[in-house]
Amino acid sequence: MVGRRRLGSARLVLALVVLVTATFSGANVADAARYRRALVTWSTTAATDCVPDPRSGASAVRYYVLCAQIEPGGEVTEQVTFRVSEDVIKPTILRQTSNGLKVVSKEFPSIVDPLGANVEVTFDLKMSVPPRFRAARVSARIYLADKKAVLVPPLNVRVDVLRPTPEEVARTPIVVPTNHIQLVSRSAASDLVRLNIRDLNVTSGTHVTFTNNHTRTHTVKGTLCDPTNRFSRGLRCAPHQDVAARCTLAVGASEASLPKDTDGRVLCFISQTMVPGSHYVFTPVRPTPREMLAYFIEDLVDGPTSLVERIGGANHYPYLIVK
Repeated sequence: MVGRRRLGSARLVLALVVLVTATFSGANVADAARYRRALVTWSTTAATDCVPDPRSGASAVRYYVLCAQIEPGGEVTEQVTFRVSEDVIKPTILRQTSNGLKVVSKEFPSIVDPLGANVEVTFDLKMSVPPRFRAARVSARIYLADKKAVLVPPLNVRVDVLRPTPEEVARTPIVVPTNHIQLVSRSAASDLVRLNIRDLNVTSGTHVTFTNNHTRTHTVKGTLCDPTNRFSRGLRCAPHQDVAARCTLAVGASEASLPKDTDGRVLCFISQTMVPGSHYVFTPVRPTPREMLAYFIEDLVDGPTSLVERIGGANHYPYLIVK
């Protein structure tokens, strides 16, 4: 009798366990169907063939890539579009990178909350490589996240930093510690002129000599960059605000007649017409201690940008830096 009671109790407990398990299993299935994590689909106007897909073709999660090639000092903006397979609560775009903090922008637009399934969202992804950036490639991932965690798959960003070829390096203007600037031929077969120095840094109050070692006559002019703006060697600087009104100089103007701003900065200078082998001397002065002055150098004979060289996808601007 006691054995039968125990057997009946065991059967009752087993039935209750089966019932509870079935109830929770049904609830889990319903919750899973209701709260499935969304998958993200990405598209972009940029190239997508710089990295092969490392996953098998049968994988449910695709691999999305955005490719860009940028020279140091350059900037590229690509349009990115994504949509999700399920509704997303509190959607946020996130950036993950180890070496692209200064390259891949972290500025993303706000997204409507909640984000509905299959609703397309488009934004601009800005990528800019600093002028003296050393890495050859930048990697980053752009994720869409909900209120709990990031969603997959991400957008894989690959930026190749363009470098000069050996041939371009061979004709890159040399950098030497000297106050002597020479105008020379770019090559034996070219009539174009260039400076023998790329980055010229001089001390305030010292003499700077320009020598025409080219086969034609040239006239050198220097224009002061706006000292209130951020200066970058890889970009064309904005001129001082007084340059347009006061820098219509006669060729060969003496240093005593050069215009200055209210703080005593020389706004511009100009050489005489230099025949082959002739010289021009200018003495730049920095009136304010610890202030750097930059002068953009141009040749009035060949044009304002004739001394700018493009090597390895980057522009080399002729600047005279006074420290």
